[in-house]
Amino acid sequence: MKNKLIIFSLIFFIISINSFAEKLKVGFWDNNPLSYFENSEYKGFQVDIFKYIAEKNNIDYEFVYGSWSELYSDISKGKIDIFFPIGYAEYRLQYMDFSKFPVFENWGQVVARKDIKISSLYDLEGKTIAVQFNDIFLVANDGLASILEGLNITPKYYFVDNYNESIDAVLNKGVDLALIARSYTFSLLNTELYLTNIIVKPINTHFAYRKGLNKAVTEKIDNELNNLLSDENSYYYKRLKYFSEGYFLHNPIITFLVRNYIKIIILFLSFVVIASLIIFIFNYKLAKATAQLKNERKKLIKILNNLNEPIMMFNNNFQVEFFNKAAKNTFDNLDFGKTIYDWTYPMQDNNKKSINFEDLLHLEKLADYYFIKNTLRGEIIAEISITKIQNEDNNDFDYVIMINDITSTMKNIQIQSKIDKLETVGKIAAGIAHDFNNYLGAISNYVLAIKAKDNFKEELPKIENLIQKSRHLTKQLLTFAKGSSLEIKNVDICKIVKDAAEFALKGSSITLNFNSKGSEELEFCAEVDDNFITQVITNIVINAKQAMNDNGEIDISIDTANFEKDNKFNLPEGDYVKISIRDFGPGIPDSIAKEVFEPFFTTKTTGNGLGLATAYSIIKQHNGHITFKNLDKGCVFEIYLPKTECTVNNIVKPDNVLQPEKINILYMDDEDDLRDSFKTMLELFDCKVTVTKNGEETLKEVENKNFDIIVLDLTIKGGLSGEDTIKALRDKGIDSVFVVSSGYSDSEIITNYKEFGFDFYLPKPFSMENLKQMLSQLKSKK
Repeated sequence: MKNKLIIFSLIFFIISINSFAEKLKVGFWDNNPLSYFENSEYKGFQVDIFKYIAEKNNIDYEFVYGSWSELYSDISKGKIDIFFPIGYAEYRLQYMDFSKFPVFENWGQVVARKDIKISSLYDLEGKTIAVQFNDIFLVANDGLASILEGLNITPKYYFVDNYNESIDAVLNKGVDLALIARSYTFSLLNTELYLTNIIVKPINTHFAYRKGLNKAVTEKIDNELNNLLSDENSYYYKRLKYFSEGYFLHNPIITFLVRNYIKIIILFLSFVVIASLIIFIFNYKLAKATAQLKNERKKLIKILNNLNEPIMMFNNNFQVEFFNKAAKNTFDNLDFGKTIYDWTYPMQDNNKKSINFEDLLHLEKLADYYFIKNTLRGEIIAEISITKIQNEDNNDFDYVIMINDITSTMKNIQIQSKIDKLETVGKIAAGIAHDFNNYLGAISNYVLAIKAKDNFKEELPKIENLIQKSRHLTKQLLTFAKGSSLEIKNVDICKIVKDAAEFALKGSSITLNFNSKGSEELEFCAEVDDNFITQVITNIVINAKQAMNDNGEIDISIDTANFEKDNKFNLPEGDYVKISIRDFGPGIPDSIAKEVFEPFFTTKTTGNGLGLATAYSIIKQHNGHITFKNLDKGCVFEIYLPKTECTVNNIVKPDNVLQPEKINILYMDDEDDLRDSFKTMLELFDCKVTVTKNGEETLKEVENKNFDIIVLDLTIKGGLSGEDTIKALRDKGIDSVFVVSSGYSDSEIITNYKEFGFDFYLPKPFSMENLKQMLSQLKSKK
């Protein structure tokens, strides 16, 4: 009795477990012969395979019959567990999982009425095609829709819920064509339809699993399916042979009954028809909206191709996905699939620093402009903007790059900037002439005094001082007229600002009040081009002078400022030298305040309006900022430049030049007075000087003599220049200290004289100090 009770309890326990076991909901739809419902039975090739697998592995299930769109939605929302038949596609993985192995291979086939002749894809233009909603043969990346779109073929789509309705639409509703699966072509027997030669790529149908389905169940199904596919004598291949040979060829009557039976089911299941109608309307609107978006895309591409600016788009792998005609006409090796790393165009930013194109994508802040070489347009100066666009389906980014060619604009600004300099010199020419006249008058008086007396030691220092003043004024003129290439060096901002302001106010009645803290100790230094900063200060001071009608005061102060990150001027955090220039004129009207730094803007009847625009551009190139504000009386311009530690140039003291033996020097210059004065001055140092007037004479002299120092004037009239002469001397193997001499500092040879073979630069007019520094080069070389 006790044993019977134990056995009974065990049986009850097993039954209880089974009664609570999960029963899978398996959805299938009419896709004869893979799946169909007939005489209250679920049939079809894929149905039979699933039944076999489920029964062999004790999987409890129940079939859920429905329309394609209903079941596709249900599996996506997790309302059913398994769904078939369904084609595998990557974009569907976000809604469902698939069996590891395919159940059936299929492809799309276009069928037509016999009165419509279809011989190629182009015959589909304007035709109405019945297609199943969300059919993979239509909507896949290489489905029929994308193929036709790529060929600019525009059919009309009539959306239905299954292939039965597709065939019915062609037979009874005036639709021209239908896109169906090849497995469904058996339904064409005894109809007025025929198979065209238009097919769509093969796909594999699978069992679809809802997301999160028990892995133990899916593994059973996958393992059993693998076993069936691996055995050529398995149940799978027997059913496949039946459906591919016997069923299709020997059951036309069944086929006819199945088709009409489905119609009867559709009539009775009115709620399915209503749901299908709603889905059809929704998808019709969706298709219409999609078509509208495609038209808008075509318009956008047309607009982009008509733009003069090159526009390109790169994906997250930096591969080219789009470019307009302007981009193709600028970059010859631009093509789809190429990466940004394939580009070999040398680039420089506005500070002439080399940069790779791909590095731009990772910069937090782009430069104002870039030099791009070796393009189809030659070297261009371009403003570059980069926009990151996040993809909707993942976290990747696309990069849209637009290049604005500003070469002509920049060249015009450079030309106008030089004109602006000349205009500025013209404005202060009277003051310069006034000072020069005073200097020359004083020198003339001293010379007359010297002639009238025997002892003239008292007058000589005064004459020398006047000559130094004249030299300083000349240097300021040369500095202001210098070219446009940046020569960055560590300089004392106080000295530059004060000299420039005094230069701009030559001959003026304006009072200059200059205030700085400890400029003698070089507390305010920056890495700048002193020539450009001189131009900025000069332009602002002249504007202030004109605003006050050449009468009043100008206050200039220099101090420091510190900016934290994310400041109002969008400057990098750190310490800055602050230059404040204030006038007491009428100020700048609010109506034009936003335009004062714009190129060619001016309120004057004369002038080109480039003064402040040039100043703005120069300060930006120095990674600084310029701004202004109106005060109760007048206005103040404020300039911020990145502050640096001051460095002191090691200048050799005049008395430190000791010559143990006579130095042999060759000096080449085409001016007789300079040759004579140079020889006279160097002989005071007990040097032996040989002079020549061109490169030809110089080369003859070095054949028979050895020189410790060779000084070459850069520009020679009617003879071999200093640049060509040093090349020839270097080729001869001459081992001397080579010195380049010139009165202009804007030549590339002067800027980088060591790269051209020179050891020292001797500026004109040269002073006694310059000559002693030159002689010290020989000592340092030895």
